[in-house]
Amino acid sequence: MESITTKKKVRAIASHLEDMDDDNLDVFIEDAALEVNRIRVPQDYREKLERWLAAHLATLDKERPTSYSAGDHSLSYDRQAQMSIYSTPYGQEYMRILRSIRGDTTLRVM
Repeated sequence: MESITTKKKVRAIASHLEDMDDDNLDVFIEDAALEVNRIRVPQDYREKLERWLAAHLATLDKERPTSYSAGDHSLSYDRQAQMSIYSTPYGQEYMRILRSIRGDTTLRVM
């Protein structure tokens, strides 16, 4: 399925993806388009949902430390914790948009 959003729009909301190879970012955009096209949402929201989900998926690909230490320079990574849709601000915004489309305006704090 053809994607609606663009690399430029994804990078506009997620500047840390500027250094990601275009071909790699295209894969995340295509995956996001596939997922968004599986759900029933108004056409007006499809590009926005694709953009935020693509930024989320691409951000998951960039490993981020979950804890730090100063003495002897230690970093820890928890890949499982980083897989949730709520683990990035982009995934959180994607879910906020979906909830607003469906009329659920309940504030959720994660």
